[in-house]
Amino acid sequence: QLARVSIRRGEFDKAEKCLTQALELYEELYGENAVHINIAAVKFQQGVLAFQKEYLDQAFILFSECLKIRQSVYAYCQGNHLEVSTVLHELGCVELAQKRDEKACEFLSAERDILDQLSETTDQGERMYQARLTNLTWLRKCAKERGDEDGMKLLLAARLEIKHKHKKTSQSLSSFDSNSGHKSLQRLALHSRLLAREFALSTVPSDTQSLRESLSALEHEIQISPPGTMRDAASVFSSSVRKGLASADRIRILPDVLDACDNLRDVLREHGVKVSDSTQI
Repeated sequence: QLARVSIRRGEFDKAEKCLTQALELYEELYGENAVHINIAAVKFQQGVLAFQKEYLDQAFILFSECLKIRQSVYAYCQGNHLEVSTVLHELGCVELAQKRDEKACEFLSAERDILDQLSETTDQGERMYQARLTNLTWLRKCAKERGDEDGMKLLLAARLEIKHKHKKTSQSLSSFDSNSGHKSLQRLALHSRLLAREFALSTVPSDTQSLRESLSALEHEIQISPPGTMRDAASVFSSSVRKGLASADRIRILPDVLDACDNLRDVLREHGVKVSDSTQI
């Protein structure tokens, strides 16, 4: 978790040290070749770090090791899980960066198969929506590299269809929230989230008074807002950030604050609110 924060800040050396220590700890705890989700998570972040540093061969090895563990962990659902599709996507990106277009297409197509199956059986949340769009964008890049114009057209059409369906859902939710008085709640949630991210990503301890005041205003709006997913998400966000502010160990709670910001972002987007972060992983 601390490594994620360091990667977001661009502190690659610090992130590498954190990840190495975490892997040593988990291997001592579970065994060197243990199949455990925590080991997979560390290898995934090591792969992300290697990819950002353009160590492509190393990134491929780390992502492959992560994929093997996650496919084993999620074997009960035939590997049809977002955690598996996420690794397949990164492997596809690594292969494309190395001009291995056919292999990249294989990984990205496998990712698409999982996402399509999940979209039929699970809630169409923001994370799923963004994953499907991103997948089709990268598949289109592969088709372009191969000179497959027909494939590019089909992938573009599939992407537009997904965006159209999502827009209809977002408009429905947005209309409901507008009639229910959630616009003020969304505005306050956006402001609090901005301050919470600044707090979490700051490299030095910062004044939290503005964040505390913003949370107080948000919590008041939550109390007077009608029930709904927006109100629930804002409440969970506020509670998580409050816990972070109250913690004496600032370093350890920063990943939790960032996770709370990411979760709120997804719900806001589902309700048609534009949210743009300058730094994401």
